[in-house]
Amino acid sequence: MEVGINAVLADVRAACTDWFAARGRLDDVIATFPAGEGNGDREEARDFLEWLRENNFTFLGYRSYDFPEINGDRIARIVDGSGLGLLRNPETTVFDELRANEIIPPALARFLDRQEFLSVTKSQRRSTVHRAVPIDCVLVQRPPQDNRLSTVGFFIGLFSAATYNRSARNIPLLRRKLERVMASAGFEPRSHDGRALANIVETFPRDELFQVTDEQLLDVALGILRLQHRQRVAVFVRRDDFDRFISCLVFVPRDRYTTQLRLAIQGILERAFAGNVSAHYLQVGDAPLARLLVIVQTTPGQIPPFDVDDLEREIVAASRAWSDRLFDALQAVHGEEEARRRHNQYKEAFPLGYRERFSTEQAAGDIDAIERSLADGNVGLTLWRPFAATHMQFRFKVYQPDQRLVLSHVLPVLEHMGLRVVDEVPHAVRVRAGVQRTVMIHDFGLETRDGRAIDIGDVAERFREVFLGVWEGRIESDSLNALVLSAGLDADRVRVLRTYAKYLRQAGIPFTQMYLERVLTAHPEIAAAIVRLFLALFDPDAEGEAETRAAPIRAGIAAALDAVVSASDDRILRRFLNLVEATLRTTWYQTDAEGRSKQYLAIKLDSRSIDDLPLPRPMVEIFVYSPRVEGIHLRGGRVARGGIRWSDRREDFRTEILGLMKAQTVKNAVIVPVGAKGGFVVKQLLDASDREKWQAEGIACYRTLIRGVLDLTDNRASGGIVPPPRVVRRWRRSLSRCRSGQRAPLRFPTSPMRLLPNTGSGSETPSHPAAAADTTTRQWVSPHAAPGRG
Repeated sequence: MEVGINAVLADVRAACTDWFAARGRLDDVIATFPAGEGNGDREEARDFLEWLRENNFTFLGYRSYDFPEINGDRIARIVDGSGLGLLRNPETTVFDELRANEIIPPALARFLDRQEFLSVTKSQRRSTVHRAVPIDCVLVQRPPQDNRLSTVGFFIGLFSAATYNRSARNIPLLRRKLERVMASAGFEPRSHDGRALANIVETFPRDELFQVTDEQLLDVALGILRLQHRQRVAVFVRRDDFDRFISCLVFVPRDRYTTQLRLAIQGILERAFAGNVSAHYLQVGDAPLARLLVIVQTTPGQIPPFDVDDLEREIVAASRAWSDRLFDALQAVHGEEEARRRHNQYKEAFPLGYRERFSTEQAAGDIDAIERSLADGNVGLTLWRPFAATHMQFRFKVYQPDQRLVLSHVLPVLEHMGLRVVDEVPHAVRVRAGVQRTVMIHDFGLETRDGRAIDIGDVAERFREVFLGVWEGRIESDSLNALVLSAGLDADRVRVLRTYAKYLRQAGIPFTQMYLERVLTAHPEIAAAIVRLFLALFDPDAEGEAETRAAPIRAGIAAALDAVVSASDDRILRRFLNLVEATLRTTWYQTDAEGRSKQYLAIKLDSRSIDDLPLPRPMVEIFVYSPRVEGIHLRGGRVARGGIRWSDRREDFRTEILGLMKAQTVKNAVIVPVGAKGGFVVKQLLDASDREKWQAEGIACYRTLIRGVLDLTDNRASGGIVPPPRVVRRWRRSLSRCRSGQRAPLRFPTSPMRLLPNTGSGSETPSHPAAAADTTTRQWVSPHAAPGRG
């Protein structure tokens, strides 16, 4: 910063110190143009130089060049001692292409060959004095001496503000150009077209007016005049003599001009000329067209071929109203009739912020999602990846009818899926469909916390399933949901691990639920392999022996576990593997009446095969999990008796039920050999002040527990054992070393009774629970109804 400030101060000192000297050089140049010689161009050049002297030009520097020929080439040579102001230092260039002792650029050669007296142009250098704009350059070619034109004086500075406010008819050089153009046009000065053309030239961008040739000005002015009769998008291009820049006059409908359109036009011009926009100037008046002057800085000799008609077509497409382009996008997808209906409803529905962020093609897709949300009243979801996003980043849109999302509810759901929320942009879409309705589009910017790449096409369906499931209360929101992205599991497969994790907490494992989830998500490949083992063991439709299918999976898990560094992680993962091996039956492959996965998952476990299970160990137990309820049924033997308890000990209800089973065993010693006990906790308990809703939730959870137990239990019908549908019954030799005659079946009463827990939390049900009125009544038998069956 210090270097920059010192450089600016040095420029100011140089310009101020040599200001009078530069004016003196101007006087010397004017003296070489004798007045009254009858040469119109020379007199006009003299008048212009005198006009500059009348405080219409801020002098910043001067330098004189001559151009000797060396080996047939013209070489630029600085006249010794001629530099003033900002051009004191010979190393300072006026144009990048004009350097001392080098061949002059073609544009300057043409200027010398035309034997013109005067030329006004712009430097590539921005002024550090007075105004931060490109410096104005006045090139003065000395009158002929010995029939040679070889000396050129360069005055650099800035035109005064009066230059831009004064009529062009009062500025030498411009007034003659105006007269020549009007004469070439052939219009009567007082006619409508004559007056209109004169106004066009008068209001032409002043810097452009100094630099444009008569032919270029006439062509552009007549083109602008025709626009007054037929308003349309038009582009007029002027190429700088030195190929340093291209100036573009662009006319667009005034009511369609926006910052977004201006940026789009700049992008089109930058691509067309392989350059960068250095400046733009806007004029918006009462005329139906807005005028935009864009200066594109280019590289000399590297401007690609271009077609002005092609530029106009591109700008026409960019300048069409967003709502017009929306109709085209809708028509491409839905056809004209449906597109017109949707266009009438949505053409003014999207706010400006949305229109600046999204294309009309994206809006057509959002309209489809909005229509679905309005039809069913549910939230809609879309995943997409912007063009510039990395593979770990994507965006997620949520469509919510009639209300905004509460971010404190949404953010934890996304973070539990292993994502980091970078930003959120809301858009209120007001749909006119009879009664106006508002649909909120929440656009979330997401990225994976671990930097993992995301394939949108692969994960989109699973992502939507989990988010909607959590939003509707069908799926719990915890860190295990991250396995949907990291391990490629769907919601049902994640539920397997969640069920086992919940059971491990009830089995007294000395780790928190969050730590169990962290271990599984830290080893997604092992977690996915454990689920594959579970499915291989219990798939009722798979061909061949389950153990044969499971063998390679077990081997893969064993190898992966050997590579786990953390001892506690290894211990936890092996406990999950142990639970899968100890599982005898599951309801995972069963479906409801509509063919969908059941909202609860029940697993039957061989308690004596579970590692580190607290004593005493039941013979078997059934654990039932759902987002609403968790429950367990412990059985001490093949013949057992006991009730069901509504527990309020959510963290350790199995410990409570185990104690009750022990007591039941002692109590029933005279009646049956061992006891049995079941219990459940309500996870989404309502306010107890609303007694009816509170009790109804308890009854619903109780029924879920009983259904889960019934779904895994064999039935006796027509004197035989009927296994439950779509349940693979694994068995353990230690559990089947008995004959059928040594067993006494436990039967339910044939008349159905209501499954109604007692009123208080922690109270027991009647000692003979039966199937509910809406549950199929069945006779329960021992889960080991025949030798060899589990």
